[in-house]
Amino acid sequence: MGRAQKIPEAEGAGARVRTVVLRHELPDGNEHYDWLIASGTEEGSPLVTFQCARSVQEVEKSAELERIADHRWVYLEFEGEISGNRGSVRRVAEGNVEIVEVGWIDAANAGKSPNIEALSGKQLRIEWRTNGENMKQMVRLEWGGGGKWNLFVIAENGPMRQNRE
Repeated sequence: MGRAQKIPEAEGAGARVRTVVLRHELPDGNEHYDWLIASGTEEGSPLVTFQCARSVQEVEKSAELERIADHRWVYLEFEGEISGNRGSVRRVAEGNVEIVEVGWIDAANAGKSPNIEALSGKQLRIEWRTNGENMKQMVRLEWGGGGKWNLFVIAENGPMRQNRE
């Protein structure tokens, strides 16, 4: 991956929320990845969900995402068979997201429905844990209209050392 740009450390610009990437294997043998981002810091907040062909933390430059229905909080921890013959999911990465610009998470915590389109153009600082390693990624989401979104990787540092100095 080897990008030269360093991820800036968090400076309190926005709340950190949980995130997870699930590999969703369908009964017909096809698969995709679901990227879930908590819409607030409170347990039970809906998980804003994007579907993509590749796991988000493996994207090197850009990827197309499709906005799908919000998922329930339980999917931050859930792995296994999904009811209704919808296949199975396995967690491939988890971590925290900080939306660098304040506002979106604050609205969700105030009990208001977050406006997903308000994420367009925002930078997200992500700290991932995947395959026993830590990495950081700075991305930008751009709304393409309808349910289509584009993810652009701005910078990444990974894998991070477990012991920070």
